[in-house]
Amino acid sequence: MKNIIDKDKFGPWAIITGASSGIGKEFARQLAAGGLNLVLVARRLALLEDVGKHLVKEFGIQYATIEADLAVEASIEKITKATLNLDIGLLISNAGTGRPGRFLSFEEKELKYILQLNAISHLSLTHYYGKRMAQRGKGGVLLTGAMGATDGVPYMANEAGTKGYIQSLGKSLHTKPISAEQCVKEALLALSANRITILPGFKYRIMNALIPRALSREMTGKILKKNNGIV
Repeated sequence: MKNIIDKDKFGPWAIITGASSGIGKEFARQLAAGGLNLVLVARRLALLEDVGKHLVKEFGIQYATIEADLAVEASIEKITKATLNLDIGLLISNAGTGRPGRFLSFEEKELKYILQLNAISHLSLTHYYGKRMAQRGKGGVLLTGAMGATDGVPYMANEAGTKGYIQSLGKSLHTKPISAEQCVKEALLALSANRITILPGFKYRIMNALIPRALSREMTGKILKKNNGIV
């Protein structure tokens, strides 16, 4: 694989949250292919170790794992302390989740759990590592977002709110209709080119440009309602 990330600018270490599966795991693979050492963060330590060992075998990098639930505020301090002596040049703030349903059917504590995970954790990590990168004079932060979130998503009101917040700092798309490999590759290329935002997938850029926001919200709402049995 051709290196698509500048190791000198964004290395020698990168930290990835939500690294045990999906987009986060693919970020780990492509960054390791570029020679970056990795700090892998997620709730499931065994899966993180599997990812790390595989990348060591395939690419010869170093890795560290941190078991942390980013919906718990104390996890931020756990992560920052564990990486205090590492030269972090890139933050991939990817942790997040969603639970479709009617807003009023959730307990307030459930909504706050999502808020902490999907928004506040990104803020805290970006603020901390951003300061460190400013001091070293180089580095980067990539925040993963979600298509349509800034315009509202029916049956995912709280999640859309959280994603709308982090998209003011930086946007990347996490969506299943295109491969994780394509999504991550385009996001990293955009980061290297110093682009402010990126919507991976040519057809999604066309859809995003041509489909009115109101119609996009309506279509998304119908899909979520149908696929999740919401009545």
